[in-house]
Amino acid sequence: MRVIVNGESLLLNQTREYSLLMLLQSLGYLSDSYEKSAPFVVAVNQKIITATQYRQTLLQEDDCIDILAAVTGG
Repeated sequence: MRVIVNGESLLLNQTREYSLLMLLQSLGYLSDSYEKSAPFVVAVNQKIITATQYRQTLLQEDDCIDILAAVTGG
C-alpha cells in the first residue's frame, strides 16, 4: 500500500492492516511505549487525528499524512 507522508511517497507492508500508530512508531515519532520523541500533530487527509485515535485510525491506499512539529528559535 502506498501513502504520502509529508509530501513523499511511502510503501507500507500490505499483508495486514496498517494503523497510524504503527506508522508513527516505524518512523520514530513514537516509542513502543507510545511516548512522543518530540511534540507533533498529525493530519490524515487534512483531518487532525488526536493521539487517542492513532491505534484505531487505519490507513488506506493514497492517504495523505502530514506530521507537523513545532520549531523553536529566532
